[in-house]
Amino acid sequence: MNKKYLLLAALFIALQFTAFFREAEARFTATIYMTIKHSDKQLDYQGLQYEPHFDQYMVTYQDENGNTFSIAIFSKQLPFVVIYDPLDQPV
Repeated sequence: MNKKYLLLAALFIALQFTAFFREAEARFTATIYMTIKHSDKQLDYQGLQYEPHFDQYMVTYQDENGNTFSIAIFSKQLPFVVIYDPLDQPV
């Protein structure tokens, strides 16, 4: 039984270095973040793009007025962190 968990842990660690897993985790992090922080707004997911110059993912949303904006998500490894949210800036 311990070998199963050890194998699963090793697989999980290896997967976090793949582009597919990192993109899925960035999308998941953005979805959870937007649900918690901006549940009062009607926001539609538009896309995810990796920006190698900044070494972060930009996740783009569109609001009910057609305005688009992106949040920046950074991580070398787990956990992913939202480092910029244009809707959560002081006025």
